[in-house]
Amino acid sequence: AVPLLDETGFLEARFTNEDEVPLLAGEVNIFRDGVYTGAGRINMVAPGDATDLGFGPDSSVKITRIPVKRKENEPSWLGSTKQEAREFKTIVKNLHDFPIKITVQDRIPISENSAIIIEPNNAATTPPTEKNVGDKRGVVAWSYDYAPGETKDIKLGYKMKWPADREVNFESLPK
Repeated sequence: AVPLLDETGFLEARFTNEDEVPLLAGEVNIFRDGVYTGAGRINMVAPGDATDLGFGPDSSVKITRIPVKRKENEPSWLGSTKQEAREFKTIVKNLHDFPIKITVQDRIPISENSAIIIEPNNAATTPPTEKNVGDKRGVVAWSYDYAPGETKDIKLGYKMKWPADREVNFESLPK
């Protein structure tokens, strides 16, 4: 799940090719609990390599992301610094009647300008189980095993500082 973009949880399966020959690229039929759910595509999977298959939205995982705090200061003299702190809470609940592993991804903004400082607020952040997910700076993830009906809160906070004479705009970088 990536609740910053969409609060929908998606079911994904990972498997390793344990054959001595590669799995060739092509279309695959996807079944969930014995029911055909659609078709997908895989790239060639060499022996010993792992691949993921998406099975679509999982309605038995409930995810809610809420802003908890946004605090800004206004500089009081020329040449001073603006500061802003933001905190978010993501609530994740397993509605399945069996245990499931759930991974939630979020991000801390990054700056391409040395005058703008962004740092995590460790006191307001649940320690991530992975940082720089997929070699993407600022992307963090939390992976937990959830018992049936279990709910967990994941917290994320960061602080930003920049010169008062500058404007800060949030932009998504091209993929």
